[in-house]
Amino acid sequence: MSETVHKVATDTDIIALPENSGFELAPAWVCEALSPSTAHTGRVTKMPLHARDSVSQPGLVAPDLKTLEVYILEEGHGSLLATLKDDGPVRRPPFVAIECPLGSLGA
Repeated sequence: MSETVHKVATDTDIIALPENSGFELAPAWVCEALSPSTAHTGRVTKMPLHARDSVSQPGLVAPDLKTLEVYILEEGHGSLLATLKDDGPVRRPPFVAIECPLGSLGA
């Protein structure tokens, strides 16, 4: 039996997941940590994969820029919901009950 394999590059390795890797539902929330060397892959390769897989609230955190970009999936496309910067408070879906400083997320 042939399985489709998705390969996604990370900072340190390539992760190969079979099409049926044991997960039947996409996560509601994913946050990609971007570095100067991974920003392109995170934005251009991974964000469309999250949209394809129906991740409803993807995010991008860039520690070097001290920013968090929060997106929401609408009609198959990610729309920017908010851009947070510096060490401001973070209280965004799906974690609206919890507030934390942006710096605690690595930014």
